[in-house]
This record gives sequence, structure tokens and C-alpha cells, in this order.
Amino acid sequence: MAESYELALQRAMEILGYEEFRSPEQERVIRSVMERHDVLGIMPTGGGKSAGYIVPTLALGLKTIVVSPLISLMGDQVMKLRQWQIPAYAVTGDTDKFEVIEAMFTMLGSPGRPAFLYASPEMLASEG
Repeated sequence: MAESYELALQRAMEILGYEEFRSPEQERVIRSVMERHDVLGIMPTGGGKSAGYIVPTLALGLKTIVVSPLISLMGDQVMKLRQWQIPAYAVTGDTDKFEVIEAMFTMLGSPGRPAFLYASPEMLASEG
């Protein structure tokens, strides 16, 4: 199990272009998430917070929902993930309802295939 865990971690890091972790804190966050622990990671700007959920998602074939009020950051991350051929969507108050439906079908389908849904806080509060 530990060997497959390390291989999955290595593959995910390669997708991101990482040769090593940026810091011991980043490594702790990633390993804790991969071990399925709840994690609150507080890191500085540029500390690699996104890798804290992107690496485990890719390594373990998870579906991940990221809640963020930073719409431009969500767009940047969705664009980067799609460049890597990884399904990713951003849903905000301005998102077309058909895009929201497409995102939901992606998140519900294909078990074992990683996917990301970035959602603004107001989308979580909406009835739809």
C-alpha cells in the first residue's frame, strides 16, 4: 500500500511539474490529505496551497470541490487543470445554468477519474 501511495504521489507531482515539495508544511498538508485526514493548512502566498488539494485529487482519483471567493484565481486554476486534460469547472453567480449542469454531471460521473469543481460561496448558498 505504501509503495502504491508513493507512486501515485510521484505521478501527481510530475503532472504539476514538481520535483520536490516547496516546504515541509506543504508536504505535511499533502500527505495528511492523502491519508484522508481533515486538514486546515494555513500557508503564505506562493507557498503552494493549491497543491494541497490538487496533488491528492490527482494521485487518488478524487472529485474535489474548492470553495473560493477569488473568481479570477478559480479561472486561472481551471484553465491550468484543463491544459493538463483534467476536468475542471468554476461556477459563480454568473455561470450559465447549462455549464453548472455539465459540471455536476462530471462530478457525479466517472468514479476514479479526478475532477475539480471551484464554487463561489454564493453558489453554495443558492437553491440550484
